[in-house]
Amino acid sequence: MNNSNVSISFEHLIKSSNERWTLSNTGKTQRIIVQTGQCSLAVGATQVTEILKDLVSNDSKITTAGCDGTCFNAPQAIVVDSSGRKHRLTNIAPEDVSTISKFLNKIDSSSQYAFNDGQRRLTMDQCGELDSTDIDDYINNGGYKGLAKALMIPPASVIAEAKSSGLRGRGGAYFPAALKWERTRSFKDNSCQ
Repeated sequence: MNNSNVSISFEHLIKSSNERWTLSNTGKTQRIIVQTGQCSLAVGATQVTEILKDLVSNDSKITTAGCDGTCFNAPQAIVVDSSGRKHRLTNIAPEDVSTISKFLNKIDSSSQYAFNDGQRRLTMDQCGELDSTDIDDYINNGGYKGLAKALMIPPASVIAEAKSSGLRGRGGAYFPAALKWERTRSFKDNSCQ
């Protein structure tokens, strides 16, 4: 597949994904994302999600996402209003959502989420916010752009970029990934005889 084909295919993927995502979100004035990692499931996130599904109006969309790593705040939810502003609710108890108004009144739009202040997440940027069951949510938030870029440049350039970034493996030894890839590419014939 040449660069032009990759680019066209990726543009088509984004367009069709955007159309599906827009269709499924039409008429929704807010999105409520409940984080459902192991830590939050242990302290009631499933119950919070079910209560919300029963109580919210049709103009709200309830989604679930993985945990963002702040287990001490579980269960937590992010409410995204029609302007795109995000409001974080932490340590939600099922009784906090007994009525939707009680839940939404808990939002304090003036407060900041101090734990993330000063942090710049790269690979985990939208962790805890994207619907883990909706590929269109991922694609519409920049998913697969790195893959598309990697497919449009020569393999040696991918390795050079990984080398300059300092990307390391997660197997415990944190071996530089680019060195593994470089060594693998150096073999001329990988067939077994």
